[in-house]
Amino acid sequence: MDLLLDRNSNGRVSREERTELEALVAEAERLMMENTKRLATFARHHGGQQASRATPVTVWVKEASVAP
Repeated sequence: MDLLLDRNSNGRVSREERTELEALVAEAERLMMENTKRLATFARHHGGQQASRATPVTVWVKEASVAP
């Protein structure tokens, strides 16, 4: 996804890559919404209180390659 985002930012993305990127972005957005709903449900069932001065964040994790 990072490569496609870079290529898109540089205006070097093909039509097929743009289609793939749009699908990946849509999936990422769907997962964020699903996680948000699950977190809200969890908070309602477990006190529903936020930590004082808490800031919600989104974290993207990139797989690290492991040497054999």
